[in-house]
Amino acid sequence: MKKLAFKKNRHKSTGGKILVVAAVLIFMMFSAGCFFMIQKDYAAGIVLAVNSGACNCTKNKCVNMEKLVRDFISEKNLGDKVRITVVDLQKGEDAQKVMDKYQMGLIPYMVIINKEETVVYRAGISDVNWDTVLESLKKILDESGGAK
Repeated sequence: MKKLAFKKNRHKSTGGKILVVAAVLIFMMFSAGCFFMIQKDYAAGIVLAVNSGACNCTKNKCVNMEKLVRDFISEKNLGDKVRITVVDLQKGEDAQKVMDKYQMGLIPYMVIINKEETVVYRAGISDVNWDTVLESLKKILDESGGAK
């Protein structure tokens, strides 16, 4: 009687590899998408360009500006209406694309955008006029109905 020989499967399972590639692609799409849009639940957005890899002087300015912006939004009770997006130049090419899109200058730099992603106000750290920031945000909120 002849023995049956089973051939080993020469084709290794690619299921694990496909899963890893799919996870990486989903992460990349999500990361890129976060840079280029305000969540539609928010009427206004602040895009803040920083550089965590800069010299200490610039890095400190970036940290301070982010804190100032967050404190200002919190103090004015706008946290549920204004989305803050921090774009770090140290994190890759997408950050540069965002800076180009909004024509941002030297870092740290801030732009206020409406729901259509139109720039309403822009300023570097030394040029920020907080009264104008508040006026710009209120105008956007009034035009959009004032709520989420």
